[in-house]
Amino acid sequence: MDPRNYQDLETISEVAVGEGVTVSTVGPAEYDRSGFTMATMPNAKYIAASSFEDRFKEALRALAVPNSLTYLYFPELDQLAHRYGSSSSYWLNALEELDSELTKFSKAIPSSAGVILTADHGIIDVPIERHIYLDEFECFDDLEQIGGDPRVSFLYFPLGTNLLAKREDISAAIGSFCGVVTVPELVEAGWLEKLSSQAQLVAPDLVLLPSSDRVAYHRGFAKARSLLMIGQHGGMTQAEWEVPLIIF
Repeated sequence: MDPRNYQDLETISEVAVGEGVTVSTVGPAEYDRSGFTMATMPNAKYIAASSFEDRFKEALRALAVPNSLTYLYFPELDQLAHRYGSSSSYWLNALEELDSELTKFSKAIPSSAGVILTADHGIIDVPIERHIYLDEFECFDDLEQIGGDPRVSFLYFPLGTNLLAKREDISAAIGSFCGVVTVPELVEAGWLEKLSSQAQLVAPDLVLLPSSDRVAYHRGFAKARSLLMIGQHGGMTQAEWEVPLIIF
């Protein structure tokens, strides 16, 4: 699947290359040519490096190129939070390691360079007893597909389904701990921009928004491994959508 069939917005790498900037992405080898990379940094030269230390070293080399832009990616914090939770020693140790390497990196960069530190989302920890299993409710018997995240589920029903009635049925079943909204309502509320023609083709029929300490799974679609996740994101709590933006 070509991710550009769905992510049709011009990326920063495309804009930069068009302006004559040399663009590099530094990250783990498995992300080279991945769908994520091709959707976000398609025009960048990919530089694979395993450890945090090695990635910062490669970024320093890339910074030596005049008129350049380097994207440095660390997926490990997200992975460890999903598996162990953001309060775990695994996550905190990785955060401390990253902070240590970042401190050394910020002292080593040339005076002509700048660094922007940010994240793509926050995260919350949700214990297994706060899971909602959609397959336990009759109103989901005709669910054709589910996408998104357990904190924001994209629901797809058969063509011709009465979505107004379906929404009422879902609200009656789980409305006390989940909001049920439509994509147009999210656009109107300012949570989404107006969808492109490509995005409209794959937009869900309904969107499920669990309350602040809940996640929703349908075990007919979810992978067994995903049911074990502790760290979760995708919802609309401040902890999930508020991210840092630090400039060195």
